[in-house]
Amino acid sequence: QNLYYENNLLRDPTKFAQWDPVSDNTAISGETKIYNSGMDYSDELQRGWSYEKKDGGYGKLAFNEQLQAWGTEDAYVSQFSMKAESGAVTRAWTAPYDGTVAISGQAAAGNDGATAEICVTKNGLAISGTEKTVNSMEGTAANYSDIQVSAGDVLRFEVSGDEVFWIP
Repeated sequence: QNLYYENNLLRDPTKFAQWDPVSDNTAISGETKIYNSGMDYSDELQRGWSYEKKDGGYGKLAFNEQLQAWGTEDAYVSQFSMKAESGAVTRAWTAPYDGTVAISGQAAAGNDGATAEICVTKNGLAISGTEKTVNSMEGTAANYSDIQVSAGDVLRFEVSGDEVFWIP
C-alpha cells in the first residue's frame, strides 16, 4: 500500500486530462515524506529536486525568468510540463535516506499529434518497464512501486520529444 498527498489543483479535471483510478493507496493530510514534483517546484532547488539536460551526460539547467521554467524554449522543465527537442530533459530527485519509493503520475502529450518518450532512471540506468511513448492528451499512467533507494540515489524522470505534462 502506498501513501499519497496531492493538493486539489493536481486533480482538477478542468486543468488536466482524466486520471487513471488509483487503487490500494491511502491519502494522507500532510506531505511529511511525500515528494511531489509539481508542489515542490520552485525557481530555487529544494526538497531534493533538480533539473537537467541530458545530451550524452547530465548537465544542470539554469532557471529562465522569462519562461518561468528551467532551461530554454527548446529544452525546459516547468512546474507541470517538460520538453526536449533534442536529447532529453529531466526532473531529478535525490533520495535523502534509504527506503522504498512509489511513483505515481499521468503523462500526457501537450497537444494532439505530439509524441515524446518518457523513462524513469535510477542513477542513470533505466528502471525496467518505465520506458513509454506518450502521444495522446488523454495520457498514460506512469505508476511504479517498490523501487529501493539508498540515500544519495538519483531518480530521474526523463522526457525527450514534444511537450509532455508529467508531475510524478
